[in-house]
Amino acid sequence: MAPPRFVNREKELDMLRLQFQRDTADLSVIYGHRRLGKSALVREAIDNIDNAVYWQATGETPEAQLTNFVETASEVFPIVADIQRDWEALLRALGREDAIVVLDEFPYLIQSDDALPSKIQRVWDLQLEETGMTLVLVGSSISIMEDKVLSGGSPLYGRRTAAIDLPPLSLADARQFYPTDDPDTMIQYWGVFDGTPYYLRALTQSASLAENIQSHILGTWCSSQ
Repeated sequence: MAPPRFVNREKELDMLRLQFQRDTADLSVIYGHRRLGKSALVREAIDNIDNAVYWQATGETPEAQLTNFVETASEVFPIVADIQRDWEALLRALGREDAIVVLDEFPYLIQSDDALPSKIQRVWDLQLEETGMTLVLVGSSISIMEDKVLSGGSPLYGRRTAAIDLPPLSLADARQFYPTDDPDTMIQYWGVFDGTPYYLRALTQSASLAENIQSHILGTWCSSQ
């Protein structure tokens, strides 16, 4: 049996979808350790929504990031292709469209342009706050997200309308990925693989616990040495 594509996160999905439906501006922050499914969560939340732009930043130059963002956003809002390559101008244009904009791996953007949170604060205060736009900032670098987005010293402090510190899946949800129905073996799987979706989805459904440990833990560790 194939593992499920997406499990639970109903509370987080409800929170995001409620913001998407509102006529007011919303700024959401999603953070947490890697491999917990933050990207999967936001993609699930915007599934079948026509006015949503999902874009994942990389470690490229600021110019390359802007170009890549415009290419992605213009597939949903063609008008963006004619906008100046500047984050404030682009977000202002998308705000006029009441767009949902997800900036995934936001710490990469901050690392390439430390002034970006200040730029977003300015355009948010002057224009976006009066629109129906939803801006979602997603990041796995907890130190950067806390320092540059969430803390009292951040330019964006006081602007966010929701924050999700995404936890691992519970045992009740993680068990859906385990290739066994035996309660004792499930507990053993939980002790080894915990509730991290990335590792749970990688489990080989036809293999034993020992074989999965060999393949996905010991094998990975050995290949990295």
